[in-house]
Amino acid sequence: MLLAAQVAIGADLRAQDAGGAPLVHAPLPTMGAPPPPDAALPGGVPVAHPSTPEEAAADASLATPPPIDWLTAGARGCVRRGAMRGMCSGPRRVPRPFGADADRARALGLGTSAVAARLLIGAPEPRWVSAAASESGAALPGDLLFPVARAELWRGYGATRRGRRRHNHQGVDLGASAGTLFRAANDGLVAYSDNGLRGYGNLVIVVHADASTTFYAHCRATYVFPGQRVRRGQVLGEVGSTGYARGEHLHFEWHAGGVARNPLGHFAALPVGVTPSAAQLEDRTTPLDPSVFHHARRRRGVRATPPRHGRAQSRSTAPIRARSRRAP
Repeated sequence: MLLAAQVAIGADLRAQDAGGAPLVHAPLPTMGAPPPPDAALPGGVPVAHPSTPEEAAADASLATPPPIDWLTAGARGCVRRGAMRGMCSGPRRVPRPFGADADRARALGLGTSAVAARLLIGAPEPRWVSAAASESGAALPGDLLFPVARAELWRGYGATRRGRRRHNHQGVDLGASAGTLFRAANDGLVAYSDNGLRGYGNLVIVVHADASTTFYAHCRATYVFPGQRVRRGQVLGEVGSTGYARGEHLHFEWHAGGVARNPLGHFAALPVGVTPSAAQLEDRTTPLDPSVFHHARRRRGVRATPPRHGRAQSRSTAPIRARSRRAP
């Protein structure tokens, strides 16, 4: 009954954010002009170009009623110094759980920051995977749905450089205007929807029946809560810039086997204008070891150079200490 009430009054009632401005629920923009029939990316990923009403309907997102009851916003949590100065974790904008779905989340132990941290570094629990399975028993497709119907590819997966620092980026950044709706890449169970994971802002994590997980970060607002089952293409929330974000975008991660993988080569199709390079489509099973990118440091007056990318760290700490000993 409460869900029906949300649908009935959702068009007239718009919750206000911390600044008092209404949340914008604009319709998803249409795709651009179709490319040539043989257009494809270097990795063999097709470019989306719905040419018939049936194809266009299949690409449409499944609506989710905008929430009308939100959890307490809390402090914005802005950083005051350092490289992340001026970035804010909030405002928190997540719906209040209710009903049978909230009971399911409590029974499974979902929705906590500990759950989010576990899924960030490992595989989901078997009981979560079982609960994520479709009630019909249908198997998941072997690909992912692009989470934003119209977006720009900003930063790709893997090692990137920020000035003198190197950063191991575990997902892809999809630029879109604030308030743009994003959707689920596959059927699954919402395991987390909150603002408790540092740097990610308002975050949605979905567990899928194949034991993979998808992360949707920096959201302006989320529309789903832990315990809910979502379908492929269902709207999960709005693109924003909460957390450690430079500009409005969706940070999307795909984890398989408990490790982050490059999702770009696994989408069913990419929107027009999203054209990753062959290097960005490279499919690495695991991210590069962050220790490879530590700054060169001085130890007893001798500079230790980190190994090159892809090469085993044969020069361990012990040889460095041996080389740093001065001759008597």
